[in-house]
Amino acid sequence: MNLFQKLIAIFFTLIVLLIIVYVFSTNIIKSSVPDYKHRIFKSENLNDTVSIFRNEFWIPHIIAKNEDDLFYTIGYCQAQDRLWQMDFSRRAVQGKLSEIFGDETVEIDLFLRSFGINYIAEDYLKNASKKTISILESYSKGVNDFIENNKNNVGFEFGALNYYPDKWTPIDCLCIGKGIALELSIPFWSEIALGEIADKLGQSKTMELIPDWFPEDPYILSDSVILKKESRTISQGRIIYDNKDIFTELSNRISKVKYYLGITGSSIGSNSWAVSAKRSPKSASILANDPHLSLGLPPKWYPLHITCPGFNVIGLSIPGIPLPIIGRNDEIAWGITNIMIDDCDFYIELIDSTNQDYYYDSKFQKQKFEYIPDTIKIKNNEPFIYYLRKTKSSFVISDFHLFNHPEKILELNFHNFTNKYHRQNCITFNWTAKHIKDELLALYRINKAHNWNEFQKGLEMWGAPGQNFTYIDKQGNIGIIPAGVIPIRDLNCNPNLPNPRWVDKTDWLGYYNPKFLGYKFNPKNRFVFSANNNISSNIKTYISSYFEPASRAKRIKDLLEQIINYSARDAMTMQYDLYSYYALELMNHCIDVLNKSEQLMNPIEKEALKHLIQWDYLIGEKSPSASIFNSFLERLLFKTFADELGERLYRQYTLVSNIPLRKLLELISDPHNEWFDDINTVENENRDYIIFESFRESIEALLLKFNDDNTDNWHWSKIHQLSLLHPFSRNNFLKHNVTLGPVPMGGNITTLNNTEWRIFKPFDIVLGASARFVADMSNDIVYINVPGGVSGNPLSPHYSDQLQLWVRGGYISLEFTTDRRESFNPSITIVPK
Repeated sequence: MNLFQKLIAIFFTLIVLLIIVYVFSTNIIKSSVPDYKHRIFKSENLNDTVSIFRNEFWIPHIIAKNEDDLFYTIGYCQAQDRLWQMDFSRRAVQGKLSEIFGDETVEIDLFLRSFGINYIAEDYLKNASKKTISILESYSKGVNDFIENNKNNVGFEFGALNYYPDKWTPIDCLCIGKGIALELSIPFWSEIALGEIADKLGQSKTMELIPDWFPEDPYILSDSVILKKESRTISQGRIIYDNKDIFTELSNRISKVKYYLGITGSSIGSNSWAVSAKRSPKSASILANDPHLSLGLPPKWYPLHITCPGFNVIGLSIPGIPLPIIGRNDEIAWGITNIMIDDCDFYIELIDSTNQDYYYDSKFQKQKFEYIPDTIKIKNNEPFIYYLRKTKSSFVISDFHLFNHPEKILELNFHNFTNKYHRQNCITFNWTAKHIKDELLALYRINKAHNWNEFQKGLEMWGAPGQNFTYIDKQGNIGIIPAGVIPIRDLNCNPNLPNPRWVDKTDWLGYYNPKFLGYKFNPKNRFVFSANNNISSNIKTYISSYFEPASRAKRIKDLLEQIINYSARDAMTMQYDLYSYYALELMNHCIDVLNKSEQLMNPIEKEALKHLIQWDYLIGEKSPSASIFNSFLERLLFKTFADELGERLYRQYTLVSNIPLRKLLELISDPHNEWFDDINTVENENRDYIIFESFRESIEALLLKFNDDNTDNWHWSKIHQLSLLHPFSRNNFLKHNVTLGPVPMGGNITTLNNTEWRIFKPFDIVLGASARFVADMSNDIVYINVPGGVSGNPLSPHYSDQLQLWVRGGYISLEFTTDRRESFNPSITIVPK
């Protein structure tokens, strides 16, 4: 056999192997497709018969005769459709991914265990109400019955990874809830980066990077009821340390963990508004909500309809959580948006140089570290045994990098590090989610609430994550109320940068009752809204620096003031709106500058400028202007901030995009602000120079992207697309079975239809409306869609059957009924054993 024949033989052998692998992986997935035929089985965990019906999109309609059976069946349904998603979520927050993935996730497990979420959940359960415990136990029994009754069909991911799910426990639900709080906590991802920047630029210069809120921008509770005014101000605090290496290490690990867990976006927010039928004779009472989260598969949300005597709710739940978080019952509907509370502070602990087992507290008194033994089980390897180091505040979050030196952890030897900062300092944190409330009881009460007073009372038990709850009822009453604990910071506590713990008055003194923020109920204009904008001009206490740009809030306010006879269709249209106030305001400062430089432009640049001049500020799919603006925005941000920060710190700074976006809009009105000067040149550049150079570079970049010098063909959706990824999308053999897209889309982070792209990696979509929810209180109808489907199995017809609806503005109509609809398909009947 000659060389050519050998190569041909090898080629065909590889082809056959690839086909075998593909067929094998496909068969694994096919073998776990749920049985959609009606089944009846018995359970010793039920009090009475429960029926589960499904509509054409497989959304469950659960009919039970008591609440215990209802929560049991919610657990069963979620497990039937999303068990591996639930298992992955609980493993992630508890630091148990290495049990199924092996060595590659040990670092991530170490980091996530340092949050102590499992310990927080255990404290929660010890202090939970009897009702909460009852709900959790019933739900867990439902999940476990599904696992027991489907031993050979729990999900293809279990087969692919060769493991079987552990029993579900109430702790698992609580851990997932705290994991949501972690994902929604912006300072957890930004404060370390700002600390690292402070090490390079100094504290004063770093504080310049934190934006202010424009007083003329809309507030959520303007003209609201303020129950308490707080006049306390915030000190800038002090940083008196140099910890570049420890910050760099921690920043790198945080970025890795975010990527691995699919937390790819930074605009963790939402839109929500309510319009009263009392506004005009033809208006309906409408509530709309679309939570903005990282997009992936299966979708974050699980739609369902649940009913039993005294309980009738259509809503959106999160797999692993026993109750809808967004929903509507017979009398009221509610939605949520992130308050953007600065709910976390990091602390630098000073270690005693004479004895590494001690650190100094805020009174500069020595305190001993507590060492807690822990074990990480690793697939196909020996368990990793180590110690979690703990102060009175928290676990030492910076210790997770020590996996590079396992022998030092095993020996508890903290004396021989080559890095002096690891000998002298470590990092701990305060976090509002450690403050024990009872969010599940709050959800239960608002799911059953009949009026505003009952709704308010339910929210008294809400702790973290801090949320604005929008309210509407059948009588046309509307309201909005922030809920969630807020830190009371001592005088020297800087909320934006890591604090030196050994300095007096840098700690938290406790928590504010959220009632002091006030609320808004039945305002004169007959609508309320929130879009992660600032809460109220009347509140002097520091709440956050992480509010979103006011663009979405302005657009909601503008449209609600224009549309008089409001309907559900108006709400749906608004959820897909692509107008950007941010683009308008930024270009108001830039267009004149570019016009003055037109004589310096080449013909393509002049054509691109014409697009911007004639633009209506709609970031549409077919819009060349949208492509030009977004490319210009990316370059303008880079040329404004990257020279001072350097490329790596620039990526860290722009990881939470609302910070640089708001700061740029703040700076752009000052032509001679020093941030526009390029420190790498001897010349003194100003704003106008940076605007022109950014525009020129953006056109060069677009020419490369489109490979077309006809600017009319530069459609935004050609370079702005969404690929929905499953955790298995990283696997070359499985990714084609589990991934959806790419899907071309319009919008960006500043439009109501939020389609965020990462500033340092344009222009692929990473975040958007993780679900859409519209409740029409006049017609007893709820409209929803999610980016994917109800099922978590890629070969189920219900894995992707909502995707095109979600992309193109279609909604699933769900009617309120306590009975089965003719169009519903019987799925499962469970009877007492």
